[in-house]
This record gives sequence, C-alpha cells and structure tokens, in this order.
Amino acid sequence: MNEKDKLSDEQMSVWTKQSLKILESLSVPILVIDRNYQTIGVNSAACTEFCASRDLILGRKCFDISHRLDKPCWREGISCPTKTAFETKKRVRCIHEHTHDGKTTFEEIISSPIFNDRGEAEFVIEELNDISELMQSKEITAHLKSIGFTFITLDLIGYQTGSLNQLL
Repeated sequence: MNEKDKLSDEQMSVWTKQSLKILESLSVPILVIDRNYQTIGVNSAACTEFCASRDLILGRKCFDISHRLDKPCWREGISCPTKTAFETKKRVRCIHEHTHDGKTTFEEIISSPIFNDRGEAEFVIEELNDISELMQSKEITAHLKSIGFTFITLDLIGYQTGSLNQLL
C-alpha cells in the first residue's frame, strides 16, 4: 500500500466512530474481545441478551460473561470459537447448547478475527445467534448428529435465565 492509499488520522477517527455506529445498529448480540479474552466492545443487543448494562460487560472476560466461568472455557472442555479464531486467523462457527432452568437453547457463535497492520489477529468479533427454533426440529438435529456434528452441552444449574446482574 502506498502513502496515497493510507487513511489520514482524521479519516480513521471518522471511520472508528462510524464502525461503532455500525456495530450498534446490528440486531444480533456482538462482543469485541481482545487477545486476553477481555470484552472491550459490546452492542445494545448483547446488553439485552445478557440482561446487563454495558458497564457490567466491558472489561470482563468473555468466558465469565458467556459461561459464568472464572477460567477460560476451553480449560473446561468447552469448544471456544474465539480461541480458534485467534489461533487460525480464520472465521470460526460453532453451536453451543445451553440448559437454563430446564429449558434448552441453541446458540450459533461466529468468531471473526480483526487484524492489525502486522497481520496479527488483535481482536475477535463474536456474533451470537439464537437458533433454538431451528435446532428444535428433531429432523435437523438428527441429521446434524448423523453427519458427525458435535454439540457442546452446558448445564448451568441454578443460573437464573437472563440475570447476569445477579451474578456480578
């Protein structure tokens, strides 16, 4: 890239502000996670999803927010698409099965790396999609299992659905 192709500091500032507006406009929950698994960005949809204010989410570890764990989820045997995105520098998708108060939900997680000027994955954007209605179809679930798709099962006994504020 030559000098003419680079954005000025002013253009970068405008783009940064616009990027935040873009994330905020999305209806799906979005978390921006750094290499230390700290949540450094969140949109309103994620705040609604976790029933928590932006202030309660920002600065917390993603595994604390998503799984109520005090250590990385992969150390508990849970597939972590964010860790994989950092390692492979590729977009990663997975489905987690969660049980809250006896109700099973399915969440598709898409983790996309964001690169710095040196080509290193500096951040990951995590998109959370509730696909429970789709996955509740026995035919789809049976088909996915028949082709070797693995579901990650999490049983969060005692967790009050949608009440992150009570845990913090």
